[in-house]
Amino acid sequence: MDRIVIYHIDTAVSGKILDAVSDCSGFSAVFLNDVTTFFQDIQRIKPDLLITGTADFPELLEGPSMHDMVFSGKFKVVLIENSGDSDLSEIPEFVTIVSDEVNPNSLRILLKEMMGDCKRELHTGEHLDWVIQHIPTAIFWKDTRLKYLGCNQMFAADRGLNNLEQVTGLTDFDLFSSDEAAGNIAIDREVLATGQSKINYVEAVPNRNGKTEWLRKSKIPMRNEKGENIGILGMYEKITDQKLAEAELEKEKDLVDTFLKNSPDIIYYKDRKARYTRINEAHARLMRLEKPEDAIGKTDFDFHDREFAQQSYQDDMNVMHTGETIVDKLQEFVDACGELRHFTTTKIPIRGKNGQIIGLVGISRDYSQRKKIEERLEQEMQFLQILMDSFPDSIYFKDAQSRFIRINRAQYEKLGLKSSEEAIGKTDFDFFSKEEATGAYNDEAELFKSGKPVVNKMEKLSNRDGTFRWMSATKMPIQDNDGKIIGLVGISRDNTMEVEARKHLEMAKEKAEEANRAKSLFLANMSHEIRTPMNGVIGMADILGKTKLNEEQKEYLDVITKSGNNLLSIINDILDFSKIESGRMEMESTPINIREIVEDVADILIVKSNVKGLGLVTYIDAAIPGTVMGDPVRLRQVLINLANNAIKFTNSGEVFISAELKGIDSKVEVLFKVKDTGIGISKEAQEKVFESFTQVDSSTTRKYGGTGLGLAISKRLSEQMGGEIGLESKANQGSLFWFTARFEKASAEREPDRPKKVIELENVKVLIVDDNRTNRLIFSKYLETWDCSSDEASSGMQALKKLRKAASEGKPYDIALVDFQMAEMDGLDFASRVKKDPAIASTKMILLSSISDILSRGQVRSAGFEYYLNKPVKLGQLLNIMAKVTGKELPESYLHSGHKKNAGVNRKKRNLRVLVAEDNVINQKVAMLTLKCVSGSIDLAKDGEEAWQMYRDNKYDLIMMDIQMPLLNGYEVTKMIRKKEEEEKGKPIKIVAMTANALQEDVDLCLSIGMDGYLSKPFKAEDVIETIDKLF
Repeated sequence: MDRIVIYHIDTAVSGKILDAVSDCSGFSAVFLNDVTTFFQDIQRIKPDLLITGTADFPELLEGPSMHDMVFSGKFKVVLIENSGDSDLSEIPEFVTIVSDEVNPNSLRILLKEMMGDCKRELHTGEHLDWVIQHIPTAIFWKDTRLKYLGCNQMFAADRGLNNLEQVTGLTDFDLFSSDEAAGNIAIDREVLATGQSKINYVEAVPNRNGKTEWLRKSKIPMRNEKGENIGILGMYEKITDQKLAEAELEKEKDLVDTFLKNSPDIIYYKDRKARYTRINEAHARLMRLEKPEDAIGKTDFDFHDREFAQQSYQDDMNVMHTGETIVDKLQEFVDACGELRHFTTTKIPIRGKNGQIIGLVGISRDYSQRKKIEERLEQEMQFLQILMDSFPDSIYFKDAQSRFIRINRAQYEKLGLKSSEEAIGKTDFDFFSKEEATGAYNDEAELFKSGKPVVNKMEKLSNRDGTFRWMSATKMPIQDNDGKIIGLVGISRDNTMEVEARKHLEMAKEKAEEANRAKSLFLANMSHEIRTPMNGVIGMADILGKTKLNEEQKEYLDVITKSGNNLLSIINDILDFSKIESGRMEMESTPINIREIVEDVADILIVKSNVKGLGLVTYIDAAIPGTVMGDPVRLRQVLINLANNAIKFTNSGEVFISAELKGIDSKVEVLFKVKDTGIGISKEAQEKVFESFTQVDSSTTRKYGGTGLGLAISKRLSEQMGGEIGLESKANQGSLFWFTARFEKASAEREPDRPKKVIELENVKVLIVDDNRTNRLIFSKYLETWDCSSDEASSGMQALKKLRKAASEGKPYDIALVDFQMAEMDGLDFASRVKKDPAIASTKMILLSSISDILSRGQVRSAGFEYYLNKPVKLGQLLNIMAKVTGKELPESYLHSGHKKNAGVNRKKRNLRVLVAEDNVINQKVAMLTLKCVSGSIDLAKDGEEAWQMYRDNKYDLIMMDIQMPLLNGYEVTKMIRKKEEEEKGKPIKIVAMTANALQEDVDLCLSIGMDGYLSKPFKAEDVIETIDKLF
């Protein structure tokens, strides 16, 4: 007969235990409730099993005989968790703990298992079937073909089966996903093949909702009486919640461990008897322990003097008996090194699930060093107080919490206090508005965090009488010997008078800027008024130039045209300057090719440089990206301004324009240079050359014309392009003007092939024959970019020697680039000598000349040259000629990239019916005569109202619309036309604005109200024709 002792179990649970015991033969139960006789009863009864509650068991274990009997295995123990929470850490691992909700059947099985009789009874079919069907684990069994023979209710429910018989004959592929089924079968086959069980292996599988589910599985081979495998018994239970809980618990444990390990504060845990159950690294170091575990089970009496330990023990007991927390209690004790230490200690009770206190956690912070510093600081403050009070500025000291710890007389008087002591411990929130105090507090918090001082920060503070004062505040951190910031010192100076003076100065500056804007607006308006009659002058001159004139008339017309263009240039400079001054200059961002822009500038200026007999040379760094984003008009304007000046002030020599890559980061930075051999600029003049209306020679007898705005405008434009401008010059030694500009990168698809990659010219041997050193240097750089092998000759005679020497060595030159104009021997003479010498006649020659079209194609060929190029040579043209000479071809995409549409005038007459709306009589004639060459029929409206009526009565293809007209202006007429078209759903007529307003906002306004194009007065026939070509 197995004996069971039941101790101190409540009636509800004891009833379940009796049901379980009475259902099992061979068991007897004894109830005990008296703790005073419990140990004697146990020794007398000598039970096989003890059943009691988790809350009572730790108390029973305190009896020495009970402790020995349990730990020596004299009897087994089952604990019912029916008495709330308890300290389960003291319960041995081999003791079985069950919930008070356990039912009699499962308890009966548990008792039989523990008493050794369960195995016998489980062999009976009835009990075995009952256990299989009710156990909270999915169970199944299969045959050797891995087809299901049966399962329990848990498996059937999990797989969505309606009854147990439904599983028979199915396979895993009928019940699981293909991946999970394949995995199950693989393990089944392994178990059948090896005859070895796979117990408690864990798998993560997707459930029917697609979410990951964790399973603990076991598979056991089933054998017959002969020991042969006849199938597989499998089971699994879902442990997803357990896995998640374990992961969360491990995460929380890691966080706690990390916090405890790295916290500089002393942290410890104690049980109900004030014994340490855990301490952190900082606490172990304080108590000179090798490791924190050495403190487990010990008390303060093991580490501190009796007085301190006794006081600490009383505090611990008070916390655990009352449940009240001790916060920041000051403590002093002598540490292991004999040093007096100061701590602030907080002790907090730890409660179990049932609310009972099972221990406490303590946190102690060492403030010994801070206390010493505060004491020393206070002494120093006393010495400084007299000095502080002698200053008229406000001086104050604050601790690390921004509380005042010392202020001078000036400060407490400003705060309305009678003494400095009244401010101690208070903050700015006690004296200033919330907004003012918050601003100061945030500054100080940043100072404590970063250590960076606050220097001369202006603060607007309110006075007690409602007025305001401006204070310049400087705050510096105060550090201890270890560099830790423990406070700050501040000095505030009353700058109210200075701020008021600055405010008046700013108002005066704003008035001056407003006057400047008004001046610029006046200039813009004046420009408009001048451009209107200028349209008549230049337009009529342009029309007259297309008629038959004798030489004298052409000369007179040339004077009119040049004078008109010079006046227009001056007006444009004034207009650009007014835009910049009034802040209305806008920069465009469009894909541009810097090489093409520099070469275009050279094309524009080549005639002017040739007239003066100057060389014009360009160089574009091959490293500059083919396409960038920028404003082509403004870039070209700056280059033309600088190059025009260079030509204007140079009488002999050359002008050199270059573009070099300065750097690439988020943007592309390019350095542009314009160098000349002209008159130069004195050092005194250089200081003013970029100022408005300033010229190098501003005397009344000055030789060179101009407004003096070009360089000022160039400076502003270069700055708007993200760069700067400068110059290097000496009088009579030429000048170098430079500027930088920063461009956005273009997208990859806009970037054309680099010249080096589009054609293979590697090892092509080239001789550069030119008496100009700059030209030779530029060609050398270009050829180096294409991996050519190049050499230089400064004269025809030197070139002949090099050609012959290379030929004699068996390494002849493939190509010779030959300048037309050289001192000793010109290009034609050189070519003639080359062709007469069989040793060098195979070298292909390309003629270069600064004089446009000096020879015809036939003359070039007959002279012995393959091709002819005008200087300044364009990079693309040179590469194209090099390709042809060497028998190679450039890709079509490169040949046509960046090529512009022919700018020539298309004089083909169109059958267009045009309405000209213009109130100025002269401009009416200009427009009518200009349009005759491209239009079939032209009507004239003298004001806006007439234009509107003629539009309604006739059908036009195009309206040239002046903006400023009487009765109705051009904007109003356009809006009326567009509204009518929208109502009638008719085809929109093309409308082109004609106006002397040249600001970008004027253009934008015209386009925004529905106009299709824009012509700025004065305009020429080419401008009109080009605009019409775009529209039709």
